Amino acid sequence: MNTQLLSANMGVWIAVGAGAFALLIFLYGVFRRFTRCSWLSWQIWLAFAALLLLPRLPQGDSAAVRAVIPAAALFAVVAVILIAGGAARSGFLAYGRKTPAFFRFTNRFLGGVTSVLNFVTFFAVLAAPVLAALPVFGVQPAALDVVYKSSVWTEFFAGHAFDLFVIAVCILMVRCGYRVGLLRSLWVILTIVLGAGAVVLAVVMATKVPFMAGWASALAGKFPSLGTYAGTVGTAIVAAGCFVVLLIVVILISALINVLMKKVRTPTVLRVVDGALLAVVFAAIFFAIAYGVNFGVHFLAHGDLEGLLGSLSGMVGSSGDTSLAQKIAEIGQKLESLFTSSPLSARLYESNPFLLIGGKG
Repeated sequence: MNTQLLSANMGVWIAVGAGAFALLIFLYGVFRRFTRCSWLSWQIWLAFAALLLLPRLPQGDSAAVRAVIPAAALFAVVAVILIAGGAARSGFLAYGRKTPAFFRFTNRFLGGVTSVLNFVTFFAVLAAPVLAALPVFGVQPAALDVVYKSSVWTEFFAGHAFDLFVIAVCILMVRCGYRVGLLRSLWVILTIVLGAGAVVLAVVMATKVPFMAGWASALAGKFPSLGTYAGTVGTAIVAAGCFVVLLIVVILISALINVLMKKVRTPTVLRVVDGALLAVVFAAIFFAIAYGVNFGVHFLAHGDLEGLLGSLSGMVGSSGDTSLAQKIAEIGQKLESLFTSSPLSARLYESNPFLLIGGKG
C-alpha cells in the first residue's frame, strides 16, 4: 500500500514539475514573441505532414527514377517550407510594432506555444528512432507499454517514427547551410588553412631566419640539463612565439574579412543566393551520408561477411568465425527492418543510388 501511494505521489510530483517547466518555457516564448522565436518545430511537423503523401507519388519505371523521386520530394518539401518561413518572418518583422492589439496578443501567445512545441519536438525527434528501434531489437520495457499499446502508436506513429528523425536531420542541415552561407564557410576553411600555415611558417622562421635561430640557440643554453633536447626546446619556444604573433595577424585579418562579408551579404539578393548555395551543398552532404549509411546496413544484412571476415583474419593470421558473420548479419537485418519501417526512409533505403552503381538496385 505504501509503495502504491509513493508511486502515485511521485507521479503527481513529476506531473507538477513538468507543468511548471512547461509554464516557464511558455512565458519565455511570450516575452520573446512568435516573430523572434525559432520556427524549427513548425517546419519539421509541416514537412512531416506533407511527406505523408509520399506513397501517393509514382514509383518510377526505372531504377534511376526511383532513386530520384524520394530525394527530390524530401528536398523540395524542405526547401519550400524554409523559403516560405523566411518570407513570412521577413514580412512580420517589416510590419513592425504598428499592429492592432489583437495581433500583438497573438504574437505573444504563439511565441509561448512555439517555445513549448520546440521543446517537445526536440525530445520527440530524439525519441522517435529509439522507440522504433526497441521492438525491432526485441527490447520493450514495461515502462513504455503506455506508448506501445496506445492507439496513436499502433495505428499511426509506429509506421512513421523513423521518418520524423530523417526529416528533422535534413531540415537542420539545410537550415545550417543557409545560415552559414557559402562565402563564410569558404572563409572558415581558408582560416583553418592559414592557421596550419602559421604553424609551418613559425617553425621555418625559428630554424631558418638567422637572428631567430640565434635566439633559439641562446635559449637552448639556458637548459643545459636537457642535453641534446635543449636545442629542440629552444627552437620550440621561439616557434611558439612566432606562431602567437602570426595567429594574432590571422585573427585580425579574419575579423576584418568578417566585417566585409557582412557588408557584402547585406543586400537581400546576395544574402539569399549565398545562403541557398551552401544549403544545396549541405543537402547533398545529407543525402550522401544517408545513402552511405543505408549502403553499409545493406551490406551488413546481405553482403559477403564471411568472405570479408575471412580476408581480414587471413591478414592477421587467424581463422575466420562464421558465427560472428551470422551475428553481424542478424544485426544488419534488424537495422534494415528499422530503416524500412517508415515510407520515406524505406524509399531512400530501397532506391539507394550506391546500390545501383554496384549493380544491386
